[in-house]
Amino acid sequence: MAVAVLVLALVALGARLFLIPRLRRQAAAIVAEDYPGGPATDPSRARSIGAAIADAKLIDHSGQLLLWGYLPLGAAAVAVTVLALVGKGPVDVVPHGWPAHVVTVVTDVGVYLIGLAALGLLALGTQAYRNQSVRRVVGIAWDLGTFWPRAGHPLAPPCYAERVVPELVTRTSWLAGQDRVILSGHSQGSVLAAATVLQLPSSTVDNVALLTYGSPLRRLYARLFPAYVHDRALATVDREVGGRWVNLWRHTDPIGGPVGEPAGDLRLVDPAGFPIPPGDTAYPAVRGHSDYVADPAFGGVVAELSAVAVEAVS
Repeated sequence: MAVAVLVLALVALGARLFLIPRLRRQAAAIVAEDYPGGPATDPSRARSIGAAIADAKLIDHSGQLLLWGYLPLGAAAVAVTVLALVGKGPVDVVPHGWPAHVVTVVTDVGVYLIGLAALGLLALGTQAYRNQSVRRVVGIAWDLGTFWPRAGHPLAPPCYAERVVPELVTRTSWLAGQDRVILSGHSQGSVLAAATVLQLPSSTVDNVALLTYGSPLRRLYARLFPAYVHDRALATVDREVGGRWVNLWRHTDPIGGPVGEPAGDLRLVDPAGFPIPPGDTAYPAVRGHSDYVADPAFGGVVAELSAVAVEAVS
């Protein structure tokens, strides 16, 4: 346990020294492009926006960070297992001198860390109840874990997609039989919307357009579940709606991102403005993963999809 904590601390230190500065340099270039002249007039504001972008981009390197942590932990686990099989403990390997003292201290610390880990889980549960940010992170992990049927992980809670997707198919089919429909999905809702499109009857799908925003389809699902979410599957979704798919995303969004070529990706500049607006006392907020509907461009995209749907029907 102590070795695990040490490895995680080293990975975090490496990310802080090497990865995060590189992400902040990339973010600074994005800020300079989105707000010409802004960084020169208000460097503090530029750094604040850049920090939000860099933090959001960190998730794109989570696999690399996990690999850095997993390799030494895996090697340590193999070594401990081999020692256990031959009936030796860590102290038996280095019985004398300062290495033995270090091993003893690390072993003792590990015992306490196991107890602290249990307390940490309890604290996480308490914070998830009290703190909105922590609750949102836990909710994202919960959504990812409960989307797939229990046949894939039988010890998980019941799968909500098994109920939600058929209900969406029924509702969308009924509406599309009377008028054109824009199926709109934010975050995990975009995954449900895409799954719904794939199950719509061919007689109604011609009246349907798809609008996704803050979508984790490419950024999370394609990485975590590549056997199910891949280029071919996403292209099928776009083909089913006749190319009437627009995906909105932001550089400041830590969860959603571009879907790629199958969808018509449209990046929204966030925040909507750089300086404090006239008559106001605060900067425009960084929205990140939230409030896509409040963006001025959202209504225009809905109008465009409506017009395209009319052309498809006529």
